[in-house]
Amino acid sequence: MEDIKQQHPSIIKITRLNKDNLPIPVIAAEFSGDESIDPILTINKICNHKVITEKRRKPKGPIQCQR
Repeated sequence: MEDIKQQHPSIIKITRLNKDNLPIPVIAAEFSGDESIDPILTINKICNHKVITEKRRKPKGPIQCQR
């Protein structure tokens, strides 16, 4: 994560997402409004690991309890 922040200083925060209080292999990055995120979307490898980058999807409806 520090490597990504050094390459792209517009990143403010990187958070690993959880499901049922367990970490999943998805991270969310928060950016300052100063730069375009297009260079970030072209990243396909981090530390020799293949990654997929995409914009965060908005929820389709109201949040519902799954219990």
